[in-house]
Amino acid sequence: MGSLEQRVVFGLDPAEADRWWGGLQEEPWPPAEAGRRRSPPGRCRCRLTRWTLLWVPLSLCLVALSLYVAVAPYWIVRHVDVGDADGASESLRSSLGLFRRCRAGQPCRTFSTAHLLRWRQLPGLWLTAACVSALATLLAAVAAAAAAASCCTRVCGCVNIYKTAGTLNILTVLCHVVAAVVYPIDWGSAVVKDMCGDKAEAFVLDQCSIGWCVYALMLATLLNMACAALAMKIDAATPEYVEYGGVKS
Repeated sequence: MGSLEQRVVFGLDPAEADRWWGGLQEEPWPPAEAGRRRSPPGRCRCRLTRWTLLWVPLSLCLVALSLYVAVAPYWIVRHVDVGDADGASESLRSSLGLFRRCRAGQPCRTFSTAHLLRWRQLPGLWLTAACVSALATLLAAVAAAAAAASCCTRVCGCVNIYKTAGTLNILTVLCHVVAAVVYPIDWGSAVVKDMCGDKAEAFVLDQCSIGWCVYALMLATLLNMACAALAMKIDAATPEYVEYGGVKS
């Protein structure tokens, strides 16, 4: 029977509180099954392990990293030294991304802004890399949401959250690989030659170099593979819990 303080906190009539508390105390535990852990009925279970504590923050960081890769205008970079009348030189940077372009000494703008190249003038494979990178960001966000939800439940409806998140990470890896392969093919386009020189061609940057976005893309690919492996490991290591009444969570 609950104490007086418990009955006051719940705001129940003493007789009703006694009936409720007594029924809760008599509530049976579900039967134990081989390889499954029993949990008290009606209690919320948190499924945190040391691997989950690594997997969830890493998945959230991957969303930010994928967004940086897609949006930042630093796929291709060119540094130009400009001298003044006093003989001093200044290094100006021009850069090019999937969606934005930065000219030396000018603010960065998207390709759809006036006075810059229109989307219809961009090469087809360039647009493919841009769309695939945006899709990779979306998949990484859904995978991170699934990873966060796995702290409370193993299954959502009839879907295993761990396997779903791992599959999304693998699809994100494929998107990053596609973007990394098709983007350099269009380095011979007018967009790149305008910044890097006339000798620029597929997989060859004349006077430019690859920027931080390419290295971030490689890092995101490796970390997504690690997240997929962690999801499979956590799924294999996490026992199935049985809810009261035999409903698995």
